[in-house]
Amino acid sequence: MRKKKNLFERFSNWATHATGSSAAFIIATSTVIIWAVSGPIFNYSETW
Repeated sequence: MRKKKNLFERFSNWATHATGSSAAFIIATSTVIIWAVSGPIFNYSETW
């Protein structure tokens, strides 16, 4: 059982570091900016 716990702990530590990195912040911020800029292109459509 210890091996599975180690695997989960390693994955959770990796996920924490990946999502808390400056690269993740830049990607998220860029996504929001691109979304906001593309609003006029798609006439601010609220439908999926």
